[in-house]
Amino acid sequence: MSIHVEYISDRRTRRKMIMMPQRQWEKFYSEHQKLQRKLEILSGIQKAMKEVKRVGEGKKKLKTLREVLNEL
Repeated sequence: MSIHVEYISDRRTRRKMIMMPQRQWEKFYSEHQKLQRKLEILSGIQKAMKEVKRVGEGKKKLKTLREVLNEL
């Protein structure tokens, strides 16, 4: 995806903002949201795998279904 951006700089030519066409922004933002969701899912899986490892090492006790439901 090729994005056309224009930079707005201050008097010292430091970039302060960008401008891009609305449709490109919407596509960029949509893709960003998808990646954010993917990252959340993968992070959750990683956390779960660490927990499974701790259970296997005997460092953590599993909860019963009843205990889980009582927490809700």
